[in-house]
Order: sequence, then C-alpha cells, then structure tokens
Amino acid sequence: MQTITEVNPDQVHLIAKRERIERVYGRGTRYYIIALEEAWGEYLDLYEKEGKDAFRIMYDNPSMYYLVGKKIDKFTKAWRRKGLTREDFYSIFWETAWKITEAHTFRDDYFLYEKIPQALDSAGIDFVRACLNTDKRKANYDTVSYKDTSSFRFEGEVETMLMIDQCCNGIERAVLTTYLECPNLSYTEIGRIHGINHHQKVKRLIDSALNKIKKSPL
Repeated sequence: MQTITEVNPDQVHLIAKRERIERVYGRGTRYYIIALEEAWGEYLDLYEKEGKDAFRIMYDNPSMYYLVGKKIDKFTKAWRRKGLTREDFYSIFWETAWKITEAHTFRDDYFLYEKIPQALDSAGIDFVRACLNTDKRKANYDTVSYKDTSSFRFEGEVETMLMIDQCCNGIERAVLTTYLECPNLSYTEIGRIHGINHHQKVKRLIDSALNKIKKSPL
C-alpha cells in the first residue's frame, strides 16, 4: 500500500521562492537575500523578549545596512539641492525598514531583501512629494530625457521614479521599474517576477508605460 506523504504548503512556498531567486539573481545577491531572511528569523525569536528593541539585530545586519544606506545616499544626493538633508531620509528610511520587518511573514511572496528597497522608494517619494507641497510640476524632471518610445536614458533615478509614479498605473509601474533596474532580464523573466504568463504582454506594458512618459507634459 502506497504511503501518502503530507505536503507542507509553507515548505512548498519557500522552495518556489528560492527557485525564483536562483533564476533572477546572481550568487552574491542570493547570499545577501538568504542572510537577511535568516537574520529576520533571529529577530522574530528575540522580539518576544525585547519587543521593538529586537530590531537591533536587523540594524546591525550588513544586508539591511547596505539596503537602507544605499537609499539614503541616493535620495540625499538627488534632493539636497531642495534643502532635504541626510538626517531627514535617515529617520524615514529606518522607520520604514522597521515597519516592513515587523510585518514580514514566511508566507509572503517575496523575501525581505526584495521588499525593503521598494518600500524605501515609496517612503522617499512620498516624503519628497510632501516637501514639494504635492505639486508635481515643482519636481525637477529636466534630468530625464528620451529618444523614442522604446529607448530612454534616465540620468536622475529619484526623479525618474517620481515620473513613473505619476504617469503609470500599478502593473505598468512595477514592470517598468524591474525593466529599468534589471536590464539583463528577458521579458519572460520579468513576467515570472510579476505573475505575467506571456512575454508579449510584458513588452506591451513597458511600451505603454514609456509612451505615457513620453506624452506627459511634465
């Protein structure tokens, strides 16, 4: 009589996540992804005893410090001419990192290392927009240039994110951001990341997003 082995859905989900990062990321990045996830497991164990103070484990983790520090540097460089300081972004980004860490679960589709940068971008953009009195025309978009609907040259990363945020819908924004940040990925691979089954749909979304940016009066 054949024995039926019980399937652990959490374990299956974890295997699928690991297989995805094997396809998408290089060995070095995969190491930092897993290292941060393991640190998060230690944080959970300590949280029961220390509460919020347990976040010191994440603060001292090289992967987390790299992710947050990199974003602080980029936003500060892009917006210091508008009077925004490193201290402004430092407090916002570490608070955001703590909130994402606290809300993270084993069943999430993405690892913590993948979620942190996107959350920091959103927090930074919201802060910049608030400082600009939510008037999108005050943002400095003159560092963004384009040649046609399929070939763009972006010189200001933060300004680019603001433009994408203003012009594109949710799925267009997600796909275009991945396309720009990971130029070596194929349309098929980008589709896998965002749950899109056909590479042609990925291409149409990218073309649509770029067209919206081209036609924007900003």
